[in-house]
Amino acid sequence: MSEPTFKPDPHPGVAASAISVMALVVALVIQAMGVSGQWDASLMERLRGLGLEGGLEPLIAWQAWAWICAVYFLSSWALLHVRGTWRRGVIAISTLVVHLGWIPVLALCGRVPYLVAPLVGLLWVLVGAMIYAARHREPK
Repeated sequence: MSEPTFKPDPHPGVAASAISVMALVVALVIQAMGVSGQWDASLMERLRGLGLEGGLEPLIAWQAWAWICAVYFLSSWALLHVRGTWRRGVIAISTLVVHLGWIPVLALCGRVPYLVAPLVGLLWVLVGAMIYAARHREPK
């Protein structure tokens, strides 16, 4: 028989904070470097081509990033405080669907969201939390 693998005690609050802050830094760096600008611009052109009345304006930056910060922290917290890999998978997929579902909602409101940088950060949160949860004991 193989030796059972030792999994360290979880510290979900610290891990959720660390994962979220790292994801926020990744998203901000991608946004600041302009890597996501081309894809965000093509999204804006596609939304303008839908024929919606009025003009499309970008979101107010601090409001968008405050929302993104909240989503990152809440997503990582939820993933690290839930037992079971399949439950974490459902939360991860639901978070992605809700995140992508804001695109048409904001377009109807006359706003164009930041998409690429926050999406990369969200993927960082989801993958990081899933890896952390797989390598540590389950919460009680």
